[in-house]
Amino acid sequence: MKTLKVTTFFLCIIFFSCAGIHIYPGEALIVSRSFNNSLQDSAMICGYVFDALEENPLWNWTISVVGNTEMTTNTDSNGYFLIKLLPGTYNIICSEDTPKLYNIKILPNEKIEVRFLKKVVVW
Repeated sequence: MKTLKVTTFFLCIIFFSCAGIHIYPGEALIVSRSFNNSLQDSAMICGYVFDALEENPLWNWTISVVGNTEMTTNTDSNGYFLIKLLPGTYNIICSEDTPKLYNIKILPNEKIEVRFLKKVVVW
């Protein structure tokens, strides 16, 4: 009987501690699309990676663009990244726990700005 009380006690602790979990879902957004002839028929993807809870910039996060070619870069201390590439259709992938952008068609001279929010779990 004592074992049952102890087990019930610990199950109650686990349940109530889990009740305080908050999940801030990540998201991937295209913030803007614009054209700039100075790109000379190439294209550009740039943007920021932030923590979804406090929106602090996340530095040294890997951004990969996969399509006709694969290119990778890392965010700077402000969470900013920039990749120049050829026009085409690409998947834009940020590091773990962050949604991805799929089948994004990029035209010649087009600049696409994206924003990634990393998913955060708070206990």
